[in-house]
Amino acid sequence: VCAEATNTLVNLTHKPRFSELKKSGKQKRAIDAALKANSLFSQYDEDQIIRIGDAMYLQSIKKGEAPVKQGEYGDHVYVVEEGEFQITASNSEGKVRVITSIQKGNVFGELALMYNIRRNATVT
Repeated sequence: VCAEATNTLVNLTHKPRFSELKKSGKQKRAIDAALKANSLFSQYDEDQIIRIGDAMYLQSIKKGEAPVKQGEYGDHVYVVEEGEFQITASNSEGKVRVITSIQKGNVFGELALMYNIRRNATVT
């Protein structure tokens, strides 16, 4: 499940300009729980969490695909609904190292989105 950058993430005091994207109740609860458990999103109040979750939509990612690539600018944040993803980063010599693996209920991609910086790792 992912969301694009919108004014809603920058200024959460205004109502979003989009209609709620369709998700099951189970998906909504999983998104809310993942956002609340994330260190960056945990600072938001309940209404803000719900509004961020409302902006998210389902995106299927096949094994081996990289929704997040180191060095690219980020415009989406993701919540893992199922499966496992590996986070890797390359150093200045190009050597790739595995940072960690993430699974169901984890959030990724938020740093580049929140701070308007390039992605600091690749997620596959």
